[in-house]
Amino acid sequence: MKLEKMEDKQKKYIELFENETGEYILEDLSKYCHIRNTTYNDNPNRMAFNEGKRAVVLHIKSMLRMDIDKLKKAKNKGEVRHG
Repeated sequence: MKLEKMEDKQKKYIELFENETGEYILEDLSKYCHIRNTTYNDNPNRMAFNEGKRAVVLHIKSMLRMDIDKLKKAKNKGEVRHG
């Protein structure tokens, strides 16, 4: 994905989640999606399901903390490959 598109996407995540309501919802999702506790379950299907829920919140959090400027600098130095 182009850095400009990533930057636009991140801005939308920030707009959605970095306010009182968004922080409340993200905290609720974190609890519901096993961010602070194990996803282990004796049933492998249930455990896979729990990991899927957890992955969504981890993605949201990674979008909020992604350092676009650092990525741009790395791209300019030739450290970021496309594909």
